[in-house]
This record gives sequence, structure tokens and C-alpha cells, in this order.
Amino acid sequence: MDTLRLVLDETRRLAGPDANLTGNPFLPTSELQDQAIAEGWGDEFLSLADRYDAVIALALHCPTCSRTYLREHWTVWDAFDDDDGWHDSIRGRCPEAHERMIED
Repeated sequence: MDTLRLVLDETRRLAGPDANLTGNPFLPTSELQDQAIAEGWGDEFLSLADRYDAVIALALHCPTCSRTYLREHWTVWDAFDDDDGWHDSIRGRCPEAHERMIED
């Protein structure tokens, strides 16, 4: 997740060390966007938001170990219903071997 760290570090550099970057700080109605526009770094905000979205789209969070890993680091498989054989869900195992449902 080095790319995500770089995006957030650059955001802190522009917004200040006390910027609230919890959740998704790059939502179009966020306080961070308002700050970026007011302080003249709105274009940089949009670029950072695009980079953030690209990284998050490739990431999966493991609630057991409280870490986020790129999808390529997960072992992912299709799960089928025992009764009728229909596709039930997509499951995965994080690098620490914690299993979870990824998609229902």
C-alpha cells in the first residue's frame, strides 16, 4: 500500500498535518475538497482523489487483522451452494490466512 501512503502523505503536505484523512477524505463534498479549493490546490486535490480511488479499487480489507492488502495478495475463489450448485459468493483469504466473503 505504498502508493496509498504516498497519496495521503502528499495530501497532508498540502492540507496540513492536522487534516482529517479518515474514511474517504476525497469525496466530492468533503471538507478537504472545500479546503483545497479555498487554498488554491483544487487541481492537486482532483489528481490525488483519482490516485486514491485507483488504489482503493484494487484493495481488500481484512477485518480480522485490521489490514488492507492489494487484491493480488489475496487468495480468491468462487463458492458454490451445496444444495443446488449455484454460484453463492466470492471468498478470499488474506496473506495472514484470514478468510472472508468478498462479494455476495
